[in-house]
Amino acid sequence: MRRLAFTVLAAVLAVALRAGAAGADTRSVALVVTDEQGAFVGDVRREEVRVFENGEARELVSFARDERRLAVVLVLDTSTGAAAVFRTQAFDAVSALLSRLPVGSRCTLWTTGDRPRRIGVLEGDRAQVEKKVAQGFGLEGSNALLDALVEAAEPLGRESGRRRALVAVSGAGAGHTSFSPGDVSSQVRKAGARVLGVMYREGGSGGAG
Repeated sequence: MRRLAFTVLAAVLAVALRAGAAGADTRSVALVVTDEQGAFVGDVRREEVRVFENGEARELVSFARDERRLAVVLVLDTSTGAAAVFRTQAFDAVSALLSRLPVGSRCTLWTTGDRPRRIGVLEGDRAQVEKKVAQGFGLEGSNALLDALVEAAEPLGRESGRRRALVAVSGAGAGHTSFSPGDVSSQVRKAGARVLGVMYREGGSGGAG
């Protein structure tokens, strides 16, 4: 059986650039650097960075590693079809995610079920975490993942002074939703989150994408 595991980048780099002539306002740009294997690179130097906008070079005003604490919303698909597939693996997957988060991070669990539900902050020992995950699966229902992403992103957007990430975990297969994938991407990104989605399939045609 394919094991499910996921992680969130431990840090990002913050870049500010001057948009045009001297005296113009500055804008902040989030930058994440990975190597050829996809591993996070955290020792990038200012002199190694060049910023271009529509092919035009911009002045780099400041460059610093973003050390703010991380706020994560984890949306676990507990709809009837998906729950039957990965219910037994969810405990290990959630524990793996929590173990890889930077110190001081806060991870809030949402589930789909009969409707999008905020289960609560995942904290404490493994038994406490597993209790919340089990609570989510106990509310299994027909609601689809995309609807839950929109609702979960709203409070994430109100997080102040933290980096923000939204992680969605689901099985493959068609669902029912009142939002198109494009609508979901647009609304979720308004929250300023880095959105990471994990999907997997099992069996002869199994794979991850």
